[in-house]
Amino acid sequence: MTTQAAPADTTPPSVPTSLVATAISSSQINLSWNPSTDNVGVTGYRVFRGGTQIASVTATSYSDTGLSPSTTYSYTVSAFDAAGNVSAQSASASATTQAALSAKFAINDRVQVSSGPLNVRSTPSLTGVLLGTQPTGALGTVIGGPQNADGYTWWIINYANAPDGWRA
Repeated sequence: MTTQAAPADTTPPSVPTSLVATAISSSQINLSWNPSTDNVGVTGYRVFRGGTQIASVTATSYSDTGLSPSTTYSYTVSAFDAAGNVSAQSASASATTQAALSAKFAINDRVQVSSGPLNVRSTPSLTGVLLGTQPTGALGTVIGGPQNADGYTWWIINYANAPDGWRA
């Protein structure tokens, strides 16, 4: 009796789709995408920034941290399987990190959003509830802070139009 080896897997996974890049702070962009399919199974995803691989993940999301403020970054993602087959890279998605607030504010200083949208949070933390955003040009008054959390200096701003809240 002879046994035949299973045929080698030479089929790459499908290209990841619907890549979305969202700037959540002056130094972080979150990515998410729809999962790929494969005839055997997708093992993971390679994340590229500006054409250079920056990560390999198993989930369909990734947080890129340590970025520069007010800078546009472009991303693509490819899928791979256990046999080493790799899909083509996804369509690109770009996002611009938020502007950094100066640590030199004082209570009652008037401030203006120089690069929006700017995320406004319920607490001085990256995990604080996102209350909404403020557009470029929005005016406000510093009413609290600074507080250091998650590697950032946070200020609470009372904007001319809601929402009011914490900003790193």
